[in-house]
Amino acid sequence: MADQLTNEQIQQIYAARPDVQQAFQANPSKMSEAKRATNWYNTYLAGGGQSLFTPGGTYSGQNVIQAMTNPASPYDYTDPYGARAAIGTKLGLDTATSAEQAARAALLGFQDTTRAQINALRANRDLSTGLEAGFEAQRTREATQQEQVLANELTLAQQKRLALEGKVESEYQVFQQERGKREDLLLEGYKYGATGLDINMSVGDLASKVYKAQEDYIENQAKKEWKQKLKEMALSLGIKTKGLSAGEIEKKIAKRNKKAYEQAEEEHNLKIEAAKLDMKNTRSIMAERGKKGSSRSSISNTEKRDKAFESAAKSLVDKVLSGKMNREQAKAQLDNFYPDYDSNVIYSLVPDNYEQ
Repeated sequence: MADQLTNEQIQQIYAARPDVQQAFQANPSKMSEAKRATNWYNTYLAGGGQSLFTPGGTYSGQNVIQAMTNPASPYDYTDPYGARAAIGTKLGLDTATSAEQAARAALLGFQDTTRAQINALRANRDLSTGLEAGFEAQRTREATQQEQVLANELTLAQQKRLALEGKVESEYQVFQQERGKREDLLLEGYKYGATGLDINMSVGDLASKVYKAQEDYIENQAKKEWKQKLKEMALSLGIKTKGLSAGEIEKKIAKRNKKAYEQAEEEHNLKIEAAKLDMKNTRSIMAERGKKGSSRSSISNTEKRDKAFESAAKSLVDKVLSGKMNREQAKAQLDNFYPDYDSNVIYSLVPDNYEQ
């Protein structure tokens, strides 16, 4: 695929082709609309104009759809200083700064010229008539008026430059927030062995790669741990595992001790759920940081973990009441997966006479 479009590029297309805009906004998720719009655009340019909206090209239907939902940034996230300069150029800060410098130079130049002229008039005053003194006074008044005009122009130029600096700073903060999102995703991706990551990828593409790596890692770790657990259980039950698949070992263990197998499977599933929850919490934190900039917050993480503990406790209580495990086993599982919470909640949720 060609380079992804930015918001500015997509707006250029929409300004030139309202029918394309209507087609994509009516159904942005369907490629058929993109193909139709592509054909319309190519037909429109068939008379000799350069075809920009070609399949696979920068203005391809697929890239237009992606630009609508996940636009590319026009800035290089590896170069924050360059990005600030680019933002300034885009918003006209460079031009405003030059205009202010020109206004200041004009004022200073006028002041220097006027001062020289008035000094010359004063130097000739003793040799002149009273008429020369009148010329000096008039020139002073005119100079004062003109100087005020130039000073006002300088003030306006300064105000414009300051206003643009504020806009540049605001947009740069947005850039930094976007950069922070990408940095978090990169760090998370490297932790789970993700490949093909680039900070200048769209957030959506970057997140997809990172999340896929997370899910693959959890799945692979779960398989390894489960297989090891099965071998340990088989060994304790005197079952030989050489040459057997995990499924075959499961059947033998379940046949020999179904209750022990079901308990081990439940513990394993809880562990997977806890790992997935941590992964979701990490994603939530990164999303929250993206909204708030550099300020990180653990509030959402704590709330989510509280709810996860409550859900796990309720699930274990149901198992105790249905006879699948006793209170001590349920408490042990809570201690294992939520060591920072009070597992004694099991005793308050399950009455002492629950077995009767």
